[in-house]
Amino acid sequence: MKVYFEKSDSTFLQGIAILLMVLLHLFAFPERVPEYVSVVNLIDKQGQLLTTIATFGHICVSIFVFVSGYGMQFSEMYTNYSFVDKVDKSFKRGILFWGRYALQFLIFVPMGVLLGKLDNISVSQLLKAFMGQECGTINGEWWYVTLYLKFLIVFPFISLGIEKIKNVSFKIVYYFVVGVISIKVLGSYGLLFVVGIMCANFNLINRLSCCFSREKIGKYVPLILIAVGGV
Repeated sequence: MKVYFEKSDSTFLQGIAILLMVLLHLFAFPERVPEYVSVVNLIDKQGQLLTTIATFGHICVSIFVFVSGYGMQFSEMYTNYSFVDKVDKSFKRGILFWGRYALQFLIFVPMGVLLGKLDNISVSQLLKAFMGQECGTINGEWWYVTLYLKFLIVFPFISLGIEKIKNVSFKIVYYFVVGVISIKVLGSYGLLFVVGIMCANFNLINRLSCCFSREKIGKYVPLILIAVGGV
């Protein structure tokens, strides 16, 4: 059976997400633009249309979340990893991700302290943020760091339940329960993370793609799922 949603497609989606994220942070918050900066807009002189379009860039988070869930599950579907192996793999992913974040933290946080931008932040808050907890208190744009680390923590447990349940009907019920719990624990993005895992587990991308006459059209099914979940 051909798999339509491959790593190259995942990279393609992540590229779209990055472009949307840049668009979002550049034009969706006009109040953040200093008065001495002028934005030349040849299409919409008032800038309202551009701001409205840029606001749609919020879906970039949904794309990252869906791809994360899908990728984690798909990478382990054809392996014989034990639960300990899954935990070890998530731990290594977390260390790699945290290392990149820590590098940014060590560069930009001292700059913020020297410029007086973090005067209201306590030492305990700085330490928590450095360890990946409540990162949004230091930089509002770093809130996703904590969320992704939580995904890495819960994934081995979700994956363990998937392996233990063989009956398809029971597995659907399991996903429903896990989805509800994820909303309570991780917020709405937790549900989209579980949807990504479920799509990989049931090979839904391939199944839905078969409904289209052209393979290239079928590859955009993930975008439909993400759009619905991200709204």
